[in-house]
Amino acid sequence: MNRLAAEGLLVQTDRRGFAVPVISREDLVDLTQARCWVAEVALREAIRCGDDRWEEGVVLALHRLDRLSADHESTVPESKIRLESAHRAFHSALLGACPSKRLLLYSEQLFDLANRYRSLARALNAVLNKRDRTQEHHEIARLTLARDSSGACALLTQHFQTTCDIALAYWDELYGHIDPARKSVDPGPKSTAETV
Repeated sequence: MNRLAAEGLLVQTDRRGFAVPVISREDLVDLTQARCWVAEVALREAIRCGDDRWEEGVVLALHRLDRLSADHESTVPESKIRLESAHRAFHSALLGACPSKRLLLYSEQLFDLANRYRSLARALNAVLNKRDRTQEHHEIARLTLARDSSGACALLTQHFQTTCDIALAYWDELYGHIDPARKSVDPGPKSTAETV
């Protein structure tokens, strides 16, 4: 739990233990911007340094994601876990040839932090069906493998930003009636963060 707290996934309070951190619009926007900056540098470096093995890893990760995405409507928890794992593996494979281990580690930490907000985006997208993530992943991979740094980075940034925009729309739908002065929502029961 100390490690999760150090990575921002839990909040530690003296004499009270650990709690899930509150979510807020400001945190989502800041998190998305940080992900875009980190991913752009890492992807540019991966494209610059990547070899045949890296390219094969991207193609394989995309293929696995495609196979599991075909069953994205499944309500079976194991299917959702496998899909999320394949999604993470694809994004990791894109950046995998970046020579900076610290940058890759930070990218993974940001991915974890974004997961809470990504679930908001998925919930609204399921209702509106306004996004083809499979096509987005294919286009990002195509430009990456074509060594088009500018195009691939622009699409990856747009991919993250679209998730952010959908999550913000869902946020407004859920919490738009709340006093605007209150800019965050406590995810725990009875408006208190759930102690772990």
